[in-house]
Amino acid sequence: MKDFTAKFEKISQLDPKMRGLLFERLFYEIFESHKILLEKSFKNDDGSQQIDGAVEINNRIFLVEIKWGERMGSHLD
Repeated sequence: MKDFTAKFEKISQLDPKMRGLLFERLFYEIFESHKILLEKSFKNDDGSQQIDGAVEINNRIFLVEIKWGERMGSHLD
């Protein structure tokens, strides 16, 4: 877990575009390490919509939107 925390701290210092990309990769790495990542990002057939990932926890599938913001998000964001 310390490795993930150190990576997060490094990511937080980057410019917004790179920070978002590497934050998404860190998310995948954390979930893969716990064997709960079901699917990484994917787009619909015409490429107009993207889902950042899907995870399965307790036989339930959750779609994931990964976003780095200036403030902590909520379920309403």
